[in-house]
Order: sequence, then C-alpha cells, then structure tokens
Amino acid sequence: MHEVNNSINNLTQVSFEFDGIALSIRKEKAVWMPALKVLLIADLHFGKAAHFRKSGIPIPEPIHDADLSQLNKLQEELQPTQTYFLGDLFHSDWNSQWDYFNVFFESVSHY
Repeated sequence: MHEVNNSINNLTQVSFEFDGIALSIRKEKAVWMPALKVLLIADLHFGKAAHFRKSGIPIPEPIHDADLSQLNKLQEELQPTQTYFLGDLFHSDWNSQWDYFNVFFESVSHY
C-alpha cells in the first residue's frame, strides 16, 4: 500500500477517456482536453488572503503569485485555445485581485 501511495503522490496527471474524449486531470487543479485544446481550472480563490486578513487570520498576499505562476506555466506548456474557470475564481466580493488577474491575462493573451 505504501508503494501505491508514493506512486500517486508523484503523479503529475491522470489520463483517461470519457465519452470518447481524452481528458488529463492535472495536479494543478486543472483538466486538460488535448483534442479540443481546452483547459479547465477550478478553485483559485483569488482574494482569499485579503479576506482572511480582514478577519485577523494572517495569510501572506504572495500566495496568489504562486497560483498565477502555475497558471502561466499551464498556458505556456499546453497553449490552450480556450481556458474555462469552473468556479470559485474569487474568494469573496470584488477585491484588488481582479486587477492582478486582468493584467495576468493580458500578458498571456498571445497564447
């Protein structure tokens, strides 16, 4: 059992076919559909650091930098024609992370 768990922890993606469409579930909380060149992303929660800090819970803002870096890596590697966000993109009401997010997507719009 320990050997299986180690193998699972080292996986970067799990690929399978559903209804004739190849899908790869990736460790980045993403699903890649290579035939359609579609990337599905879930649960980014931009703005969660500021939201928690308002409640007195110390979470550093650079947590979102890692998310954007990971998203950029996916965009560069896969070069999707479309990227869909499946929910929980932002953690709470409008927050300053919208501005960072828009700047990020302007920078990757050439993919």
